[in-house]
Amino acid sequence: MPGPDPITPTPPASGSNLRPTWASRAIDTGQGIAHHLLTPLRPRVSLASGSVLVLVTLFLPIGYDSCGPKTKGYELIRGNGAWPSFIGIMLPNHLGQAFYGAVLALATWTALFALISLGKSPLLRNRSLCRTLLLISGTLSLLLLSDVVALLPMAADEYGAIGGALIIVSCFLPGKFWPRKIFWRWIGLLALAVFVLFALTAMKWIQGDVPAWFLLGIWVFYALGPLGLWWAHASGRRDSGSKWVDIRRGLVAFYFPAAIGHLGFFYIVWREGIAGFVPCALGVHLMALGYMRLAKQSEQSSVESLSRGA
Repeated sequence: MPGPDPITPTPPASGSNLRPTWASRAIDTGQGIAHHLLTPLRPRVSLASGSVLVLVTLFLPIGYDSCGPKTKGYELIRGNGAWPSFIGIMLPNHLGQAFYGAVLALATWTALFALISLGKSPLLRNRSLCRTLLLISGTLSLLLLSDVVALLPMAADEYGAIGGALIIVSCFLPGKFWPRKIFWRWIGLLALAVFVLFALTAMKWIQGDVPAWFLLGIWVFYALGPLGLWWAHASGRRDSGSKWVDIRRGLVAFYFPAAIGHLGFFYIVWREGIAGFVPCALGVHLMALGYMRLAKQSEQSSVESLSRGA
């Protein structure tokens, strides 16, 4: 899972109302611990291991089929079975298959990229390429987190209640950090979509299964709002000073409950015999981590080159 760089404590910018709280201190401490644990993992190792884990799933059971045996990755690509998360089970099958296809395409390129990097290719120092690959891999990684936790409330057992609680927590935690205008617009649209769904169901206008397009709309509000903020940072169009620090903390607060749900989902799919999902998800997050580290290195090299040229 990609994440922002660790925060170095700095005094608030002039005119800022940023005040350290227990929540901000907890977020900063967690980021520091994660950075310390992941620093020894070199980008090439992360990229190579992540791509291999994903490509191996072509021959592992990863497709869900309620009426038949689980399908392997190459069978899922051919249209057999469903991607075992929200967009694959609750929405039309082709969306989940397209997502898995995008993950496989990224893993194939990443494996080639890792091999090319052994020869110290100038591609490693290409700032635009590294940032583009970060945007692609990070988008897949963060969408996967949102996709998995969105399915948990649909479970009939205790996992449904846990999943619902995780979604509620992930929706409201960012409110402590994000600007009020951004937060309330996002949470307002999401709450309105959910309210309309319950209202239509109560009035018997929706009977049986909820239309896929409506579920897709709710998922889009839930997943794409935070993802858009991350894109603003990862693409270089970030806010300056304490405003971005708070937005970054809010993103961590949003995705942390989803990461917890991710771990629980690993147990569920393993129990159901969909063992291929675990290495696939781990591979996606490892590739995103590798490209994040690589983008940071290329940016630092570019700055150093400019400094020497000056």
